[in-house]
Amino acid sequence: MKCEKCGAELFSSAKFCHVCGHKIPQKEKPVLTKRLECQHCGGIMDVDETRNVKVCPYCGSKELVEESDSVTKQRIKSHAWKEVQHDKEETKRVIVKEQEVTERERKKNETRTDAIMWIIVGVMFIVFVIFGSQYI
Repeated sequence: MKCEKCGAELFSSAKFCHVCGHKIPQKEKPVLTKRLECQHCGGIMDVDETRNVKVCPYCGSKELVEESDSVTKQRIKSHAWKEVQHDKEETKRVIVKEQEVTERERKKNETRTDAIMWIIVGVMFIVFVIFGSQYI
């Protein structure tokens, strides 16, 4: 994308040109609408899907837009599925963490056992050198 004023190459998220400071026109986000018929006057109206209340531009009546049971069920299933996926991921993280802790403890115990073994061997060697040399 290029600046309309100076022709400089612009960053995709730029609001102003970094060369000349010209304001970059922003694209409007499309409003999601659906066509409904007014139950009072029969007029056809475009209603914003993000709102739960519709107002007829012809007669001014207000109505609550309710979603169907199937939409509600699907929304609940989707939410439950996301929770299950989150719980699975959390469980995997906990299991991996526990395995890491167990492995760390095993290595620590192994190192401690090796150290004790070498101390015993060293003490035996010293005892052998001290007392064994008397009999040679």
